[in-house]
Amino acid sequence: MPYDALTMHAVIAEIRDRAEGGRVDRALLLGRRVVGLEVFAKGRRFSLVFDLAPEASRVFLTNDRPRRTSDAVTPFALLLRKYVAGSRIVSIQQPRLERLLRLRLSARVDRGIPRDLELIAEVMGRRANLVLVDEDGSIMDALVRVPPAINPSRPLLPHLRYTLPPS
Repeated sequence: MPYDALTMHAVIAEIRDRAEGGRVDRALLLGRRVVGLEVFAKGRRFSLVFDLAPEASRVFLTNDRPRRTSDAVTPFALLLRKYVAGSRIVSIQQPRLERLLRLRLSARVDRGIPRDLELIAEVMGRRANLVLVDEDGSIMDALVRVPPAINPSRPLLPHLRYTLPPS
């Protein structure tokens, strides 16, 4: 089954019903291009998995606890642990007719002032990516960094401004 914008719309509706207002307990790098968030919402615990493999990228919910297949520690995984784990899911959105999921989070780092973040899943086949964006719109990091040499019109590197992919 193709993972198109309509499929993404149905998945986001389900995620919104179950996860909005919930707390992210754990954020794990499950594989090279797979990220799992363990969420507690409405009295239930479940996992939100971003599988961004180039041949079959998708986002899904599961009641099973995800297992890590890699012990790799990347800068992106460390940022997920620091900012996403322990945050609250404020809203879940999809730009109209796009294969994007925007997860708005409210995080308190070191019990400080709340900080608004976005975890943006671009579920677009071989260009699939997961990007953590700060409240000022700058990229904190991306699962797959894209330098200007590979994509001069839209690099995805830390400290650059995040722009949506072309429609």
